[in-house]
Amino acid sequence: MATNKHLTPDNRSDISNMLDKGYSFKKIAIKLNKDPSTISKEVKKRRILEDSKVRFKPKNDCISRSNCKVSRLCDGCIKSKCSMCSSCNKVCKDYGKKNVTNC
Repeated sequence: MATNKHLTPDNRSDISNMLDKGYSFKKIAIKLNKDPSTISKEVKKRRILEDSKVRFKPKNDCISRSNCKVSRLCDGCIKSKCSMCSSCNKVCKDYGKKNVTNC
């Protein structure tokens, strides 16, 4: 691996694109000729945390999500609870937006 200590804006753009495509840090590092820890540190340094910390889980940013008892509120809802569905936010009368945390 190269010992270059800096990433260019193009490298950062490539990292973002490859993460969107599901590449691992190791695969990204190989493609960019960087150490995997460099990629990991860059991602951790510049990430933006959303309400949902689980990848591929629908984002539901309702402030009452944790104690919501409503179910199947939206048309064609396949989730058992509205707290697990991001589409229900659009039709729920009790919806209140929760703030997103930036790192």
